[in-house]
Order: sequence, then structure tokens, then C-alpha cells
Amino acid sequence: MSGYTCRPGAPPLSRVRSLVVTDNDKPEDLEEANPFSFKEFLKTKNLSLSKDDTSNTRIYPKEASRRSLGSDPGSPTAQAVGFSLDYQQLFLEDLTGAGDLLDEDEDEEDLSAVLLSDTDSRVPPASPSGSPGLDFEARGESLGDRQLRMLQISYEALKDEHSKLRRKLNEVQSFSETQTEMVRTLERKLEAKVIKEESNHQHLESVVQQVEQNLELMTKRAVKAENHVTKLKQEVSLLQAQVSNFKRENEALRSGQGTSLTVVKQNTDVALQNVLMVMNITHTSIKQLVSGEEKLNLVAEILKSIDRISEIKDEEADS
Repeated sequence: MSGYTCRPGAPPLSRVRSLVVTDNDKPEDLEEANPFSFKEFLKTKNLSLSKDDTSNTRIYPKEASRRSLGSDPGSPTAQAVGFSLDYQQLFLEDLTGAGDLLDEDEDEEDLSAVLLSDTDSRVPPASPSGSPGLDFEARGESLGDRQLRMLQISYEALKDEHSKLRRKLNEVQSFSETQTEMVRTLERKLEAKVIKEESNHQHLESVVQQVEQNLELMTKRAVKAENHVTKLKQEVSLLQAQVSNFKRENEALRSGQGTSLTVVKQNTDVALQNVLMVMNITHTSIKQLVSGEEKLNLVAEILKSIDRISEIKDEEADS
């Protein structure tokens, strides 16, 4: 909203700005009571010049308005502008909040109506045509116009600052939404990774348990095979003793007992058959022991591989 609208029910500027001079008033009293007297004009002349400089250099609106009011806070125009600055401060505080951004147009219209109506209501009436205070009236109106222009500049600056703050707020909200979505994505990825790690850990535990069971079974088989080998060794020793006895009997038969040679030969054949049978059994047991040893070596290699896999997983988790 670039212009100012009059408040409903407020009189126009031309009707309000009229100064009535009665015959009973003295010129000295009129000059002292009139805020647009020659003395007041000299006081406010330098202030109006400094006001133009501040408007050209684009200083902060509230500070520029305070400088333009000068050192005469008792004048009606200074009171009007000071009252307007209070509204500007309230409006600036309202702009800094994010909750009233949707009511921007309504706030701007209300503020402009209050500023214009308050300034118009506090401007003293102008003198009629042909009166001695006509020049002072023109100068006072010029001062009021400058103050009004300064308020317009301040309002435009506040409006620009409000637009910038609104854009920044939109950017911050967009950035916050982006970061929130990124955090949610990372949380979902982390949850999926944790679930995958738990499933891998459970699978690894099941493999380790299965290997341990196989190792226990192979250990039992190895112990059983060792016991069987020990038993076979005892049988072999017994058979060797029998063979030695058979040899001695054979020698005795050869030396003098020729009649019983056939019986001894039969006994020898039986003993040889028993020895061959024991040797076959022993050979089979030895093969079983060798196969059990190979299986134990395979189980040991599997356990080493599992240990290496666990170490690699631990290193990846630490990194």
C-alpha cells in the first residue's frame, strides 16, 4: 500500500488547516501562541534541512524521525510525529513476529489511517487570506508535508524490511523442512542398517552354534575311534603272542613230532586266517581314524574362518 487513506469521519486537510485570528488577540500573544510564528519558524528551519539530509541518506526510519522532530517537543507537529513514531514502533515489533504475517494488508491499512488522521487532527488551523500569518501557514504546511513525507519514507522502509523478514522466514522454514526430511531419511537408513546388522549377527550366531555342535560330535567320534584303536592294538598283541606260540609248536613238531604235523599245519592255517582277519579290521579302523582326522582339520579351518569374519565385522563396526 503506497498511499495514505483518510480515517472515516475525519475532516479533510483543507478544512482542518485554518487559523482564525480575532480582533481581541494581540500580535505579540498570537506570535507566542502560534506554533508557526516567526520564532518557531527559525527554530524548525534547521530541523527541516537536517530532515531532508536524513531522508536522502536512507538512515533507519525511527532514528530519522526522531532527528527531524528536533528540540521542540511541545509543538503540535512534534507531538503528532512522536505519537506516530509510537505506532511505528508497535508496528515494527508486530512485524518481527511470525504469527501476524497473514494479516499484513489489514495492519498496513490501519496504521496508515491512524498516522494520517492523527497528524491531520493535531495540525493547527491556518490563518485566513490576507492575514499576517499567511506565510507562516504556508511554511507550517510545508513542514507538515515534509514530516508526512518522512513518515511515508519510514513506512516504506518498514514495509521493505517486513518483506525481507518474510522472505527470510520462508527461506528458514524451507531449510528447516529440508533438514527435517534429511534427518528422517537418515533415521530410516539407520534403522534399516541396524535391522540388517541384527539379522547378520543372528545368522552368524546360528552358524557358530552349528559348528560347535559339529565339533562336539567329531570330538566324540574321535574319542570313540581312539578307544577302538587301543582295543585293536591289544588284540594284535594277543595275536602276535599266539603266532609266536604257534611258531614254537611248529618247530617242536618239525624236530620230533612228525605224526602231528598235519594237525599243527591246520592250527597254523587257522591262526593265519585269524591274523589276516585282525589285520583287515585294524586297517579299516586306521582308515576311519585318518578320515576322522581330516574332518577335524576341516572343522578347525571353518572355525578359523569364522574368527576372521568376526574380526572383520568388529573392525567395520569400529570404523
